[in-house]
Amino acid sequence: MFNVSDAHKVTKGTGDLVLRCQLQYPGPETDDEASNEQRTVTRVEAWLEEQRQQTPPHPLQEELASIQQALEALEACPPLWWAEGMFWRGLRWFLRRRLRRTQAAWEASVVSGQASAMGKGYDFEPEMILIPGGKFLMGSDPQKDKDARGLEQPQSTPHLADYYLAKTAVTNAQYAAFVEAAGHTPPRYWENARPPRGKENHPVIGVSWYDAVAYCHWLSTVTGKPYRLPTEAEWEKAARGTAGRIYPWGDQWDAKRCNTKEGGKGDTTPVGAYPQGISPYGLMDMAGNVWEWTSSLYWDYPYRADDGRENAASSDSRVLRGGSWLNQYDSARTAYRRSYTPAYHSRIHGLRCCVSL
Repeated sequence: MFNVSDAHKVTKGTGDLVLRCQLQYPGPETDDEASNEQRTVTRVEAWLEEQRQQTPPHPLQEELASIQQALEALEACPPLWWAEGMFWRGLRWFLRRRLRRTQAAWEASVVSGQASAMGKGYDFEPEMILIPGGKFLMGSDPQKDKDARGLEQPQSTPHLADYYLAKTAVTNAQYAAFVEAAGHTPPRYWENARPPRGKENHPVIGVSWYDAVAYCHWLSTVTGKPYRLPTEAEWEKAARGTAGRIYPWGDQWDAKRCNTKEGGKGDTTPVGAYPQGISPYGLMDMAGNVWEWTSSLYWDYPYRADDGRENAASSDSRVLRGGSWLNQYDSARTAYRRSYTPAYHSRIHGLRCCVSL
């Protein structure tokens, strides 16, 4: 931890506003959990040397971090009297506007290939989509959803900060890079330690929660970006938006919009095969195909991130979301929750990556 302390002075013309506060920001995250054995570390480093070279931070990335830090300092220090309040609100508006413009420029450079969403880009990385912060409806309302279940209630409106969630589940091809580089045990549904032929772009299956966490830690190691599993709140918001959609596309069931038992596929389908089932933010397969692990323990609602349910050291059951090709429509609802012990792996279990801003 390091301190950005005391007073942050912001000047506009001849007026000065001194923001009286002391903020703490976390230093770089440690990678103790990701580097379990020296052998694995050595293999990863050797593989990285063959795959890519380090690139310096992009100027837009540095600008985004600077603006975000200024906004955090401002929000942490509300004005003490009305005159300061006028300037405080004006400055906050200006910084937010500048943040949006810089973010747009950054995302444009991503699209043009000039940079990746978070700095360095690799072909085995998932495509990430920004989910804006704010409140959203989480859980089920039995007055609206006839399939609502008790463990999806009560409905609440948690607030989330901005974050990125992968557009699709992790594919066999993406997971294969992890298996090859880190020497991780491949899923038992693979053939000779390789993804089934023709299914490279299908979601990886047969991964336990521990496997999913190990994959995210590895991806963080090789990219320098804080990849992790999403909380179940982050997963649900990305799937349904802010207004509490029952399914990613709306409130009415449609078997043609996702890969569930009703569709009769009897197996996984390539990621993104159902564009008509896209979520409000542009994420694919948030209903059906494979269940996706989250970081959250299977605790009662309402959801609170600070009540212990995000304890990474616990061996209790973890939440999975989204339904699968083997399950019926009711489990494809955005509020549906399922849990398994973290060591469990199945032919219908996969994962999707998240990144905090």
